[in-house]
Amino acid sequence: MIHAQNNKSVMLLIGSVSNTAVTATFDTVDFKYMQVDVFAPSVAATTTILSACKLEESETTTEASMVTWAGSSVTSFAHTTIAASEVSQRFNVNLLGRKRYMMLEINGAGASQDMMAQVRLSRAEVFANNATDANVIYQTTI
Repeated sequence: MIHAQNNKSVMLLIGSVSNTAVTATFDTVDFKYMQVDVFAPSVAATTTILSACKLEESETTTEASMVTWAGSSVTSFAHTTIAASEVSQRFNVNLLGRKRYMMLEINGAGASQDMMAQVRLSRAEVFANNATDANVIYQTTI
């Protein structure tokens, strides 16, 4: 078995954030590890990107049931500006002992800014047998 095949990518199109929180929820069932990268696809050189970025978890998709755990919230950022090609925030999360559903919450800082995030789930307990299960349109194994 090729372990790299036991991955799933999920693109979260967060949309435009400013001074309010914007959220996106996703399912992590059957995976043991995830990496979440938050991007600002187009950003002015003088723009401060985020005031807060956090992950929350729950056994349901209801936003009111989501809770933050220790280390899953970032409110202090070393940078004040970022290039469009850079990752603004990365979360590496061991999913063992975590709840099934995760919610990414992003708070912008000032001017409206488009944001997106990519979630890479890995170490699946169940192998993705086809492209649909892997959440891709086309899949090629060489």
